[in-house]
Amino acid sequence: MLDKDTVDYLQKNIDKVESLERDKSESFTIWVRHILTILVGLLTILVAFNKNKIDDCLTFYFFSSILISIAISVITGVTFLFHQISNLKQTIDFQRKALNKRLSGDFKSILSDNVKTKNIYKICEYVFYTFSLLTIILLVIYGMLINQ
Repeated sequence: MLDKDTVDYLQKNIDKVESLERDKSESFTIWVRHILTILVGLLTILVAFNKNKIDDCLTFYFFSSILISIAISVITGVTFLFHQISNLKQTIDFQRKALNKRLSGDFKSILSDNVKTKNIYKICEYVFYTFSLLTIILLVIYGMLINQ
């Protein structure tokens, strides 16, 4: 039989795994909703501003740069999203392995739950936020250009 402290420790780990599972599904839905809401909204504004004929090169360059900025935001946002989900999955897998070891009676081994993060994903996060803001700024400038 296990003593009360061990049972409490194991129950705490089980609760942690269940919490991480909930966070994983919630995180996925929240990120998809944020990416789609922001970027589809920006694309809708761009379509609302669009004219049938673009008169000068500057307006055309702003229109093109907005489309490119939205595309880069979508790509980096999705990359960052899948990285977040992957990190949660790795953490859940680690917690399950640790829990299995503890349930089998191995309380002596030291486990480390450091998940290695590549810099490319941090860069994708910054690029996503930067290009999302850049798109808004470009939309404002584009709106002023076509209303002149």
